[in-house]
Amino acid sequence: NVFVSPHSISLALAMTYAGAAGNTATQMRDVLRFGADHAATHEAFNALDLELAIRGDEIVPDDQGNPFELSVVNAAWGQTGYTFLPGYLDVLALNYGAGIRLLDFAAQPDPSRLVINDWVADQSNDRIKDLLPPNSISDLTRLVLTNVIYFKANWMNQFDKAATQDGVFHRNDGSTVTVPTMHINEDLAYGTAADCQFVALPYVGGQVAMYVIVPDAGRFDVVEAALDGPTLGQMIGGATMAHGKLALPKFTFEFSSVLNDALAGMGMTDAFDGD
Repeated sequence: NVFVSPHSISLALAMTYAGAAGNTATQMRDVLRFGADHAATHEAFNALDLELAIRGDEIVPDDQGNPFELSVVNAAWGQTGYTFLPGYLDVLALNYGAGIRLLDFAAQPDPSRLVINDWVADQSNDRIKDLLPPNSISDLTRLVLTNVIYFKANWMNQFDKAATQDGVFHRNDGSTVTVPTMHINEDLAYGTAADCQFVALPYVGGQVAMYVIVPDAGRFDVVEAALDGPTLGQMIGGATMAHGKLALPKFTFEFSSVLNDALAGMGMTDAFDGD
């Protein structure tokens, strides 16, 4: 499994882009598909965050539980005594709500790392721990930009705890594992596509949903390789309401990745060349 937030990646890189110039800025703009209007790019991110922030404000009936919680927070951590251009700090504060927080990376790199990790853990209700691994902050660090997204929601169609029982889950390598499996018998948006089937599980309020995609046996790699934005959009658009029984295993997983090589390979070379 891979769990990523493209929005987080875009936000963090957009905050970085606000301070870039020359070839670095040009390469970032091309790779990230930002528009030519520098200010409009940051205003668009601000507008998107404001739109996301109000999605959980709707009033829902008491018997459906609480509306979903969605929190998107950014922060800039700067070296004490280091001079940052006021215009850059203004962009971060105005468009990303990221005020500058001062730490002494030069004299206390690891304690500074722990301060940032504690902040991230607090903002994510302890879901994201140790975001910055040991040695990721050095005495040469001058600025760290962090983005945290926290999402929590109740299912619109609640799973009955009494119906949860052990079931067999088939792993991609052909092996199986026994896991607690939730069950529901409900009307859900369902569909089939090339080499897979999928179902939508809406959250309270109907503003957001989880889409679960199950590749046909032996076709996981094919489905994964073909799954891009337009393909997913077509799948969602082709779903129809259907009544059926759904078995969903309980799961938890973590994923981490360093994007330097991937971004450089896409053309953002100057940002990582050490000069």
